[in-house]
Amino acid sequence: MINVFDLTPGTRLELVDGRQVTVQENMEDGQWVQVAEDEGADTELTHSQDILRVVEK
Repeated sequence: MINVFDLTPGTRLELVDGRQVTVQENMEDGQWVQVAEDEGADTELTHSQDILRVVEK
């Protein structure tokens, strides 16, 4: 289980749909983070249930 409170900007995630994204902002509500697929790309809100894992560098 991933503790969403611990996700900081710059953290790479893999989502359940297979995409890899980077955390842009943590909403600090324990459920939502704002992510982008690439630097400069549009951002989207992602719910904790859609996060598969943290991608190690």
